[in-house]
Amino acid sequence: MAGTLRRIAPLLVASFGAKLIALAIVYSLDPDRIVVGDTASYENPARALISTGRFARSLDEPERVETLRTPGYPVFIAAIFAVSGHSRFAVATGQIAVSTATLALVYALAATLWNAPTAIAALLFLALDLLSFVYAPLLHSETLFALAVVITALTGVRLLQTGAAPWALLFGSAAAWATLVRPIAYYLFVPGLGAIALYRLLNGQPRRRLLMIVLVAVLPWVALVEGWRFRNYVTTGRAEIAQITAVNLLWYRGAGIIAARDHISFWEARDRIARSLPDTTGWSPGAVGTLYEREGLRLIAAHPLLFMRTQLIGLVKVLAGPGRADLFHYFAGVPYEETPAGALELSTPLLPQRLESDRLPVLIPLIYAMAYLVVLYLCVGVGVWEVARHERHLWAPHAFIWWLILCLVVLAAGPETYARFRVPVMPLLALYAGRGLNALLTFRRRRGLHDGPTSDLSG
Repeated sequence: MAGTLRRIAPLLVASFGAKLIALAIVYSLDPDRIVVGDTASYENPARALISTGRFARSLDEPERVETLRTPGYPVFIAAIFAVSGHSRFAVATGQIAVSTATLALVYALAATLWNAPTAIAALLFLALDLLSFVYAPLLHSETLFALAVVITALTGVRLLQTGAAPWALLFGSAAAWATLVRPIAYYLFVPGLGAIALYRLLNGQPRRRLLMIVLVAVLPWVALVEGWRFRNYVTTGRAEIAQITAVNLLWYRGAGIIAARDHISFWEARDRIARSLPDTTGWSPGAVGTLYEREGLRLIAAHPLLFMRTQLIGLVKVLAGPGRADLFHYFAGVPYEETPAGALELSTPLLPQRLESDRLPVLIPLIYAMAYLVVLYLCVGVGVWEVARHERHLWAPHAFIWWLILCLVVLAAGPETYARFRVPVMPLLALYAGRGLNALLTFRRRRGLHDGPTSDLSG
């Protein structure tokens, strides 16, 4: 363990220092550069929690229970606010520490799957991701969620490998924590645990012991996640993890369908939805959520092909988007667009126009981010190919990790999505990029060793 820490400590210190220096410079120029559109929806419940002890919508509405957001990220903010005097800079610094811990855990997971050189390569791939670098201090849940995802992956892999109760407890706790940070993780735990239990059963784990393992994993999930759903049922009449799921279903998925169907903009589609709904003044949050869910599902059922099209477009934007708006906002202070282009369609046709208006120094981060994605996916492809060729007997951990990747990307995809939604899966993609890079370097070294003696003998 000590040797491992000595090996990666310089990289971790360098990453932490670079992010902190960038934050200090950016914050001195404009403190609002670490603020994004959703920041207030996390900060307000955090401030209410500190002042009232209740998870309320805001200090202005202390009697209104917060149901839109889950408590994971607001509690993180509240803990730092409580000791720092509500300092946003302190929260950003804490998130940089979280991102550094994520790097260390990526190394640990890669070393568990492969070896130290591959683990170093995976760590470097994640450290060099400019979008993760930018989101480390931004006041949004991505950085904390990425850590929770990596811990879920690491503990799930170790549970697959060992079938031990401590790993089951850690896996259930990590999955529950991830869900309370971002509700999208709610759909990962039950299928993931079921697959792990089936694998352990097929590999000879006694049924009684396996049942105990499953119960140990389920315990923190029931206490935290199902307990939170029960809280929402008591307060709103709907046993949902967060009202944001119903909001997304209508105001994003549904709006994307209407925009594609009627050939109008995404924002015009949302205005049309608003005009079609009844007046919800005085309605309970549960009744509003039921309305949004019903109307969103109705649109999806009526237009399944359009729904699939908008999801596919969103999937491409998540995986291939360089994060232009975030990079320009953080590094150059370019304001976010109030109604960003490409909310439904890919913004490729707008790219030449945008490039003409951008100055070269501002374009450098964008060019780097685009080149990084090319190298990343090339190495991911090589890494997956190497796993398929040489590690078929170790298929279960890789299947579990790719289950997490695919679910997080597919569930996040939609007409409103963009590169931000790739940040939580970057640590997992970095694993296979590291595997691919190490394979390429090993192949080059072997070729060099082969060519060297040949040339000497011919001489």
